Amino acid sequence: RDHAGEVILSIDDALRLVHDVAELLRAEETLQQVQLQQVVVVGDLHGQFFDLLRIFDRTGKVSESNPYLFNGDFVDRGAF
Repeated sequence: RDHAGEVILSIDDALRLVHDVAELLRAEETLQQVQLQQVVVVGDLHGQFFDLLRIFDRTGKVSESNPYLFNGDFVDRGAF
């Protein structure tokens, strides 16, 4: 790349970019805020049903008192 190893964005510009994007995301309400005492975070299951069952065995089933947050890919890989 022609710019490899060169500064193409100043620290001030990078910080401003991060700030502006954060403000945009907050304004568009694409991020949900929730108030929980605890949450089980699960990511990138890739369609692995038996991995999901193993997670439930280890951390309990989803319920009001045991909420889950699923991130990442849920399908697209695996036999099940």
